[in-house]
Amino acid sequence: MKKQTARKLPKKSKYLQICREIKEKIRCGEYKPGDRIESVRTISERYGFQRGIGLYALEQLVADGILYSIPKSGFFVNPELDIRRYYAIAYFLNNANPMKSGISISSVQKTALRHGYRVIFGMNDQQDSTVTNFLQEHPDIDGIVLDGELDEKTVQAASRFHLPYMVLGNHDISPHHPQKRIPVAERFRKAFSPALKKFAGKRAGLLYGSKRYSSNLDAVQGILAAFAENKIICEDDWQVECGTTNDYTNCLRLIRGIKPDLICMWGDSSDAYRRTMQMAKIPERPVVIYGAHPFRTGDTDIFDIPVSITLLDEAAVCDGVEELFSEIERRLEEIAGL
Repeated sequence: MKKQTARKLPKKSKYLQICREIKEKIRCGEYKPGDRIESVRTISERYGFQRGIGLYALEQLVADGILYSIPKSGFFVNPELDIRRYYAIAYFLNNANPMKSGISISSVQKTALRHGYRVIFGMNDQQDSTVTNFLQEHPDIDGIVLDGELDEKTVQAASRFHLPYMVLGNHDISPHHPQKRIPVAERFRKAFSPALKKFAGKRAGLLYGSKRYSSNLDAVQGILAAFAENKIICEDDWQVECGTTNDYTNCLRLIRGIKPDLICMWGDSSDAYRRTMQMAKIPERPVVIYGAHPFRTGDTDIFDIPVSITLLDEAAVCDGVEELFSEIERRLEEIAGL
């Protein structure tokens, strides 16, 4: 019996070159829905590629629903195709760990599939790349979803490509950018309140991230609301900002000076607390209620009560992607009306 060998895949840049040319010929009307396209041999020879590369490119277009094939007859343009579309959107995760963004990634994919679209994934975690580089490399998309750590410069760079785009989450960017905002304060209130019930009448400290980010201030309001619901005392000077050079001093003042019964914190603000406890070697500490998603290695050793907080849940991400598709549709209708 002859041993089968694994099929060697062609370099991505080669077959993508063919895919993009065919898509552009469909968009400009050179190939119309239902038309038979050139043979694999003709397409491959035009680029000087091996026939296998041309065949692989056409098979990818079949997988994407752009073409269909008939044995011994060739490849044809899908007769149901709207030639104004690429049937692809992009999801770009900026300066963030994709392992923490599983909900967003799967929700974008799920919503795109409902529209008959595929998703091109891009990221730059631990890479020297930008959203501009990514969009230059992927011109054949109908829109893009932006996620992760985003600022005005990054979002403005994406907007220059004149594509429909959607920013996921609450970011301190210009209000003219389409942004799927979430009710941070309300979500923090709902997450922390159940964990605080047994501490009614106690004194609480609060550690939070830099005031530069409005989402941190929203989170503070949510936790303060949870304190009020449970009749927990938290004076203004018991609320400590973490994210400055005085992290250690501020935390130490809270723990040794105020001596609260409990401390609430979330996300990166916990790093200041870790450093303080390690450096000051405080033997006794307050009860710590810590909010995060996901939790990190060692969290259970230093925090007493975990609170799971998911801000960008499936519903919010799906709503944001649906808004992107609405904008794609609006622009197509606008073009048709010209």
